[in-house]
Amino acid sequence: MNRVGAAAEMVRRRGLRRSLAEWAKHKGFEPAKHHLLIINEIESFLLSEEEVLLLFAPPDSAKSTYVSVLLPSWYMANHPTHSILAATHSVEFAERWGRRVRNDIALDANLLGIELARDSQAAARWSLASGGEYYGVGAGVGISGFRADLGLGDDFFGSREDAYSETVRQKRWDWYLDGSNSHAW
Repeated sequence: MNRVGAAAEMVRRRGLRRSLAEWAKHKGFEPAKHHLLIINEIESFLLSEEEVLLLFAPPDSAKSTYVSVLLPSWYMANHPTHSILAATHSVEFAERWGRRVRNDIALDANLLGIELARDSQAAARWSLASGGEYYGVGAGVGISGFRADLGLGDDFFGSREDAYSETVRQKRWDWYLDGSNSHAW
């Protein structure tokens, strides 16, 4: 590669690391207007002093794609020593998202400027060579002792029945409060 090509590649890599929308495009997504709103809220939140960002969107609006799949790898590229706690309604979904994020990092390590630690094979709990960690859990699973710089909660309820159950909602809320009070998030 000549100097011009190398410089263009460096600019492209910087653009991918600076913009979640550009990272999404690289991964094959074309953000629609509502996705760009989600991305803007995420990027603004990460630059702010705010502690909580709540995103509400209807089913099938690609919220999980941007929050649970694309955001973690992009975030870790910008903060390679930080840790992420990603929670969803079940261990199976946590492993699904974690595997996708881990595989994206493995595939695009050079573009992202990060790499997986050599011993990171698990789907839901792995680390970067630089020290950052990812821990994907099902809501209700013990998280004591895991300190996270970024906590992601995506679909804490696996069904409409769970979402409408006062008992399940209270259990999820108590679990969230226990984790946030222990600084796990």
